[in-house]
Amino acid sequence: MAAPLLTHDDRHSPGVVKIRKHLEAELESLRKYNDKSRPEGQTEFTRGEIARVKAIIALCEEPKKPAAE
Repeated sequence: MAAPLLTHDDRHSPGVVKIRKHLEAELESLRKYNDKSRPEGQTEFTRGEIARVKAIIALCEEPKKPAAE
């Protein structure tokens, strides 16, 4: 398993916390936008944007510890 991109200290730094809050607000906005009736192309694009934002937010989360055997 590869090492996480960000360390624990990185994830809790003021800058990363601000970026994460911004991305979470953007994600909420995209989800609300996606709930409206749109042409298929716009819906696909919006879903892609949601996936992109979620992937970036995931970088800021604590890595899951492997289950003990």
